[in-house]
Amino acid sequence: MAALTGTYSVLVIAACGLLVALVALCFAEVGSRFDRTGGPQAYISVGLGPVPWVLRGLAFLVVAGRRLPAVANLFVVATPPCMC
Repeated sequence: MAALTGTYSVLVIAACGLLVALVALCFAEVGSRFDRTGGPQAYISVGLGPVPWVLRGLAFLVVAGRRLPAVANLFVVATPPCMC
């Protein structure tokens, strides 16, 4: 597996983990400024009103429908053939 990913793959994974941690810290900071729950829905509805929140919900439905086939395709392409 290391031959396929290269010698710097561990560093890239660590860098991506650091970036994800920074995004999590940003969400924690923004979340501490709101009294209600809801995550991004609360941030959008308070900051921009109800119409952008509805558009965000519709966009989520469109993206969610395409996410599972994309991940399944990734597994099919990335996994080696069965040596049964």
